[in-house]
Amino acid sequence: MKALRRTARWAAGLVVALLALLAIEALTAIATVPEDGYRAPSQAPREFGSDGARLRLVVLGDSTGSGRGAPYERGIAVASRGTSRNAGA
Repeated sequence: MKALRRTARWAAGLVVALLALLAIEALTAIATVPEDGYRAPSQAPREFGSDGARLRLVVLGDSTGSGRGAPYERGIAVASRGTSRNAGA
């Protein structure tokens, strides 16, 4: 019976900790929303570099990968520029 109580306390503590973490994340998200709200990034292609073979990067999947909810400059498309120097080699 002692082990069952200990497990129940541990589980309750875990639930409380997860709820606290969720509350902190929600408050952080609310505090970091820009004053003018969210604006979708331009869908116009952006070019980086001036030489080498052209490479088309398509970001699929999680919306945060393409910069949704974050400035475009912090998305994968911009962050990965310059990492494909030897892609065609």
